[in-house]
Amino acid sequence: MKGWHTSALEQQMAPLISAGEIRQLGYVSREDLAIVIAGAQALVYPSVYEGFGLPPLEAMASGVPVIASNVSSIPEVVGDTGVLIDPQDVDGLAGAMEQVLSAPDMRQTMAQWALARSKEFTWAKCVSQTVDAYRAAASRT
Repeated sequence: MKGWHTSALEQQMAPLISAGEIRQLGYVSREDLAIVIAGAQALVYPSVYEGFGLPPLEAMASGVPVIASNVSSIPEVVGDTGVLIDPQDVDGLAGAMEQVLSAPDMRQTMAQWALARSKEFTWAKCVSQTVDAYRAAASRT
């Protein structure tokens, strides 16, 4: 789906779409999205601001290496299992993509680390930590 302030990006992408180098999928159901993610060589996620980082975590849970921003909450999610880059550094992003895509052994190792780290994030743990935070806040009043 189109995002906010995307017209400049759409103009840059237009010739690549016409040449068949980029394919826009449009809306993808949750079930199909899981299949698309699981089939990826890597997830590239140069987000400038992120509330939590579910897309990198979903990729990690599928055993997909992650190249993501070194800002906001993403480093806390990805940890040392992925490649963290400055989202404004185009050359750094391109270099990370080339490095991960050209090194199958590295990609496999990253995938294993990502899968293992993803298991640290469970909904039960989230609920428990949220309840603990509310209890701590309530006890201060």
